[in-house]
Amino acid sequence: MAVFRWIAQRGLRVTMFIALAVVVYHVANELRVVSGRPLNFLQRLELLAVDVKFAARGSREPEAWGVAIAALDERSIERFGPPPWSRAVHAELVNALTKSGAGAIAFDMTFEQPEVDDGQVVLRKLVDEAKVVGLDASPGALEKNAKTLEDIQRTLRLMRRPPRLKRIADRLDAPITEERKTRHAIERFTKTLEGQISDADPDSDFARAMKGSGRVVLGVVSYSKHEADLLERSEEDHQRALDLVGTSTIAELVDSGDSMGRVFDGAEVFDKGVYRTYFGVLAPTDVLAAATPHFATINAAPDDDGVNRRIPLVSTVKGSGVLLPTLALKAVEVASGGERIEVISGPEDLSPRAVTIGDLRIATELAGTTTLDWYGRFDGEQMPILSIADIIDEKVDAAQIRDRIIFVAATAIGTHDQRVTPLERAVPGVYIHATLAQNILDGRHLARPPHAIAIEIALFLLIGLITGLVMTRFHVIGQVVCAVVLAVAWIAADQLVFFGQGVVVYAVLPVLQIFVTMLAVAMWSFFVEQRERRKTKQAFGRYLSPRVMEQVLADPEQFLKLGGRRYEATVLFSDIRGFTTISEALTPEELGTLLNEYMTPMTDIVFEYEGTLDKYIGDAVMAFWGAPVEQSNHALLACRAALKMLRVVEELNERFADDGLPHIAIGIGLSSGPMTIGNMGSADHFAYTALGDRVNLGARLEGQTKEYGVEMLISEATQELVKDEMLCRELGSLRVKGKYEPVRIFELIGPRADNAHRLPFVEAFHEGLANFRKQDWEEALASFSRSRALSGAEGDKASDLYIAWCVEYQSAPPPPDWDGVRVATSK
Repeated sequence: MAVFRWIAQRGLRVTMFIALAVVVYHVANELRVVSGRPLNFLQRLELLAVDVKFAARGSREPEAWGVAIAALDERSIERFGPPPWSRAVHAELVNALTKSGAGAIAFDMTFEQPEVDDGQVVLRKLVDEAKVVGLDASPGALEKNAKTLEDIQRTLRLMRRPPRLKRIADRLDAPITEERKTRHAIERFTKTLEGQISDADPDSDFARAMKGSGRVVLGVVSYSKHEADLLERSEEDHQRALDLVGTSTIAELVDSGDSMGRVFDGAEVFDKGVYRTYFGVLAPTDVLAAATPHFATINAAPDDDGVNRRIPLVSTVKGSGVLLPTLALKAVEVASGGERIEVISGPEDLSPRAVTIGDLRIATELAGTTTLDWYGRFDGEQMPILSIADIIDEKVDAAQIRDRIIFVAATAIGTHDQRVTPLERAVPGVYIHATLAQNILDGRHLARPPHAIAIEIALFLLIGLITGLVMTRFHVIGQVVCAVVLAVAWIAADQLVFFGQGVVVYAVLPVLQIFVTMLAVAMWSFFVEQRERRKTKQAFGRYLSPRVMEQVLADPEQFLKLGGRRYEATVLFSDIRGFTTISEALTPEELGTLLNEYMTPMTDIVFEYEGTLDKYIGDAVMAFWGAPVEQSNHALLACRAALKMLRVVEELNERFADDGLPHIAIGIGLSSGPMTIGNMGSADHFAYTALGDRVNLGARLEGQTKEYGVEMLISEATQELVKDEMLCRELGSLRVKGKYEPVRIFELIGPRADNAHRLPFVEAFHEGLANFRKQDWEEALASFSRSRALSGAEGDKASDLYIAWCVEYQSAPPPPDWDGVRVATSK
C-alpha cells in the first residue's frame, strides 16, 4: 500500500491520464485518415514534420535509374506544335520507344475522347487558298483550268515563234503565267489533301503502335462520389468503362497467414477491407482500350494541405469487387515481363498489408497507401528526363531507354498539372508516378505500417510512466530538463528510424505530449505543493513559529509523514503551581480568562524563540527545540524562552491583580538529549510530539522545582550546552521517579553577563555541595549557611534543605554505600 500511495503522491495518475488521452486522440486520428475525413491541425503538423525530415536528409539518388520521363517539353512544342497533339505523334513516340527497348511505356494522360475529324478543316483550307489565287476551287473548275493550261503549253512547244507571231506569244505570256499559278495551286491543294487523307484516323495509328509494342499502360481517371454525382452517368456507361479496363483489375486477395497461401475472391472480400474507394472511372476510347490490356489510375492523392506525400498502390471501385493499380505499380508489372500484382492481407484483417510483383514487395500503410521516398528535386540531374522530340527524331541513345519504365507526360510550363511535394512547390504530376516506380524497383519506400501505430501507442504510455515516476521528483528546472531530454531522445530516435529504416512515425504528438505533461506536472506540483502547504500549516501552524514554518514548508512531505525521527533536542515543561486550588476558587468563565491570558504569551514566547509547541496539558505547556528543523543552539533557545516566561508571568500577575484574578507561579523543567519526534497516531489523526527518556526527565524536573524552591530546573545535558552563556547552580543528584540512574540537576539563574553579582552565592552553594558529598557535615553546614545568607531577603529553600540534611546526617550518619543522591518520591 505504501508503494501505491507513493506513486499516487508522485503524480503518476496525472501523467498516465494524459497518456491515455493522447492514445485515444491518436486512434481517433488514424480512423480519421482511414475514413477520408479532413485532417486536423496536429495531423497537418505531423505531415510538415515529414517534410522537414526530407529537407534535412537531402537528395538520395538510386544506384541505377530504372525509370525515365518522356517529356512534352518546350523543344517538343517547337517540333510538333502546342498540345493537344495528334495521336499520330503518340504513335510515333510508342514506335520509337519500343524500337529502343523500353521496358514499359506509361502514359500519364487520358484518351477518353476520340480525336476530332479534320476533314472540314481541310476543305476550308482549300477554299481559302482558291480565294488567294482568284480561282474557283470546285473540282470541275479546277480540272477545266488544268486542261486549258496543258493545251496552251503544248501549242507553245510546237510553235517556232516567227517574228510576226511573237506579239501573239507575248500577249499569251500573262494568261500563261496565271495558268501556271493555277497549276501550282492545284498541286499544293492535291498534296495537302493527300496528306490529310493519310492522317484521317490517328486513333487507329496509335492503336496499331500500342498493339505492336505490347508494353503500353494507359492512364484512367477514377472519380469520387461527388464527381460521380456531377457526371450523372448511366449504369450502362459506368459498367462499360469498368469492362474496358477490366484486363488490368486485380480480382484476388492472397492471405499470407495461411502456409498454403489462401486466395479469396475479391468480389467477396475487398469491401470488407480498408481501401481507397472510388465510384467509377473514365476509360479510354473503344479503339484505344482494345489496343492494350494495361490500364492504371493516375489520380493524385494529396494530403489536406495539398502536398503529395502518399499514394494508394491499389484502389477499389465501389460495388465492382475489383482493385485498380496505380500507374507506377502497373508499369512495374509490365516491365517485369510476366509477373503479376498480388495484394497480400493478414489472416484476420482483410485490409492490404503488402503488394507484391514477383520478388518485389511493398509494405502498405492504412488503406493500401505508401509514403513516397523522394530522390530529390525535379530536374534532369535528379531523374532522367528525355524530350519527346529527341526520342522521335532518334537523337536519344537507346541505352537511356532500354529496359526502363518510360512515363509519358507534359512538363513544359503551362501544359502540365502542378503538384506540390515536400521538396518543391510546383512539379509535374508525372514525377510522383516516376518516383513511386523507382521506389518499387529499389525496394526503397517509406512506410507507416500498422505496427508503427502500436509502437506509438506504447510510446505514449511509456512517456506517461516515465514522466510520472521521474519528472515529478524534480522542481520546475528539473522538469524542464527532463522534458527536453525526453523530447531530444525521441526526435533522435525518429530521425534514426526515418533515415535508416524508412519508417514514418509521429514526431509532433509525442513531443507535444512530453511538454503538455511537463506543464501538467508543474501545475500539479504547484497545486499539490499549495495543498501540502495548507495541510502543513493546519498541522503545524498552531505549534511552530513563522520562521520555522517557512523551513518546514520547503519540504512538507518530510514532516507530514507518519512516524518519528531521532533528534538532538531540548524539551520544556511549564506548569502553574497549585492550579487545582486556583481553579476551585474561580468561576468557569474566570478560569477560562486566566488560562487564555496565561497561555497566549507563553505560546508567543515559544514561537519567538523558534520553538515548537507540542501541546497544552491542562494548565501545563509542553514545547521543544531542535525539531522539526534541526537547531544547533536548541538548548540555549529553550533557556532564553524559559527565562522570558518567568519575566512575563511577573507582568501577568500585575494585570491579574488589577482584574481580581489570583496570583500565579510557574515551575519549568528543561531536558536535552536524543528524542524521538514526529507525527504519532493514526493515518488520519495524528499529533506532532516528542517521546523518549529525556522528555520524561523534563516533566519530572518541572515537578521537582517546588521541592527545591526554585522556578526552573534543567538537566545536566542542558547545562553542558549552555554553561558558557548561562549561570547555572547545581542542586545535586536526583533519582527521579521511574528511573534508577541518578541525574545531576541545575537551577538556571540567567545569563552570566547579567548575573555576575550572584556568582559568590553560586560558588558558596557549590562548595557546600562538594563537602556534603564528602560527608564533611560541618564544612557543608558552613558553606550552605553562607549561600543562604548571600541569597537575599527571600532566602534560598535549596540551602535550607541541605542545611537540614546535614544536621540530620550529623546525628544519624547515612549508610556506608550512601552516594549522596536524593530520591524523588513524587513526579
